[in-house]
Amino acid sequence: MKVILSGYNGRMGRAIIKKLPDDCQIICGVTRNPKGSEPCPVYDSIEKVDALGDVIIDFTVASNVKNVLAFAINRKIPLVIGTTGIYWELEKDIIKASKDIPILYSGNTSFGVSLMIHLVKEAVRLLDMDKNDIEIIEKHDKNKLDAPSGTSKMIIEGIKSASGKNHKVLNGRSQESGIRTNGEIGLHSFRGGNIASEHYVSFVSEDETLEINHKAMSFDIFALGAIKAAKIIINKSPGLYSMDDMMKNMQ
Repeated sequence: MKVILSGYNGRMGRAIIKKLPDDCQIICGVTRNPKGSEPCPVYDSIEKVDALGDVIIDFTVASNVKNVLAFAINRKIPLVIGTTGIYWELEKDIIKASKDIPILYSGNTSFGVSLMIHLVKEAVRLLDMDKNDIEIIEKHDKNKLDAPSGTSKMIIEGIKSASGKNHKVLNGRSQESGIRTNGEIGLHSFRGGNIASEHYVSFVSEDETLEINHKAMSFDIFALGAIKAAKIIINKSPGLYSMDDMMKNMQ
């Protein structure tokens, strides 16, 4: 599998390079500040890429995704988007592009997180949601730009789909927030140090608390998930795919 790696010198880019299996090759990279002396050509914008890969893996910033989409559509190359902080208008562009090429778009490429969200949805279906309050805490490193995390948004969407309700989401809590309302989801973002990724979902009733948690010890799990997803997506028809779809293909 020949990979065009967008975000080559970023944290996730380096993790992907480190975890790339022998049957995969990075034919070129894209990064804002190429450092030179790399084993493959590295460009400062994707428009300058003249190589034809089997797949593009993008871990950059939301403002860069439009350019990546345009390039992928023009070259008819499948795309894995792990970039977070993507706003609704850009999501609409991703959905539109998926009519022409297969796109895996996920706020988290860890298969463990996909399993966690599956368990959260099962808890929502089985518990009495009128008697359980839901609180989410997410922790990331001090340099993470977006808050709340893309994974938190995925968890919330999972809760809403399982309950069939449009829960009110309260980001942070203060005296002005008032007393907790029924059906509310409390969401809290923690930033510090070099925390890779931690997510805690608590279901709290008067008599007990159920917690479903996921901790990433390094960024390697996201790299491995993105590589596995890329291997699957290159054989897919145009469409928008999730990590749940990738997991089904691995069973």
